[in-house]
Amino acid sequence: MVKFQRSFGFLEICFLIFSLGLSACGDATATVNVAKPTAGVIPTTSASGGGTKMSLKEPLQIDLPKINWISSSPPRIPTLAISQDGKYLAVQGEQEREEGVFVWQLPDGKLVTQTKDFQAQRFLSFVGNTHQLVNELPLVWDFDSNKKVIEGGSATGLFTNEGQQDYDSSNFTSEAKVSPDGSVLFGHGLPDKASKFYVKPAFWNLQTGKLLYRFDMTPAAIAYTPAFNLQTNPTVVAVQSPDSSGRLTITSHNIATGQKTDEWSISQGSSKTAFFLLSPDGSTLITDGTDSGFWDVKTHKKIAPLPPKQLFGRFITPDNKYLIGENNNQLTVYEIPSGREVAKLNEVYKAKDSNGELKDTPLLLQSLTISPDGKYLAAAGNRTILVWSLAELNSSK
Repeated sequence: MVKFQRSFGFLEICFLIFSLGLSACGDATATVNVAKPTAGVIPTTSASGGGTKMSLKEPLQIDLPKINWISSSPPRIPTLAISQDGKYLAVQGEQEREEGVFVWQLPDGKLVTQTKDFQAQRFLSFVGNTHQLVNELPLVWDFDSNKKVIEGGSATGLFTNEGQQDYDSSNFTSEAKVSPDGSVLFGHGLPDKASKFYVKPAFWNLQTGKLLYRFDMTPAAIAYTPAFNLQTNPTVVAVQSPDSSGRLTITSHNIATGQKTDEWSISQGSSKTAFFLLSPDGSTLITDGTDSGFWDVKTHKKIAPLPPKQLFGRFITPDNKYLIGENNNQLTVYEIPSGREVAKLNEVYKAKDSNGELKDTPLLLQSLTISPDGKYLAAAGNRTILVWSLAELNSSK
């Protein structure tokens, strides 16, 4: 079976962090220390006896001892993003009691810029292969010039929710998503002042701020199809949560014409125990229910059954070759569809103890993301960021 780690909503994660008693304290001035990665790949025999298991290079460690994650009560989760080409890493933090975003270069961890003029409390993403970032407002910010590019809201009339009565905000939740080419922004609306309803999620032209297409339902997951392009291939895949009968519905939509181009379903049994995971390009679906397995979204056919062992699923890599999961402070990479463990990554960083000696310290994971090109996996917590290179996985295909 697959034990899926669903993407928690913003408020749910905050409650979890608060209940664990995490601290969001820090000093005033930001410094960046980069731990040097060690070279080499060590092949070892896998525990199951089939194939080999890799030990990936030690992660790049970026320490932020003098910078806070956001000092709210409960503390907010640091938003984390990697650029489409895998060259930059961005995170939301707080310095001198002022919030802002910090950008580092990969793979060396060099600090490129930090700004207090742009904040990302719920959502942070790069815009295509540009030096631009977008947040939940939405506001697009160029970090080279440190200037605003485009901003949504009632003042500008952009990214607004036309026809939604008593709704005066266009802010998005953390489930927002930018298309790989940077042309489209998908967003779930926030509730109105009375918290009576959520605006149905929609797609906006990220360059003009104009509404393109709005769902008549609220999907649990969406993905832009391979080679997505607003002019030539404007297709997205959406997955709805199982209905009362346990049916999981998968649909495809042309967001330029507003047409639904495909619809099919899978039996998941009890809606309370049905889980699924959609690949970044919408081509592969993993289900763990009555009709479980790996599915080809385009043909509606099952590629392979789930392996008998328990998997902990959080991400499917962009090439659909691996499943990455987290359990007990350890990230595990599984091969698709065999379920074979390919690598284990310990969520451990180097920190000085009371004697000033560097010791391995468990990372209290707050954010986890994979780069769109599949080159890097980044984890944030304890005012520390760990970045693993996945080059060995890519070279082993």
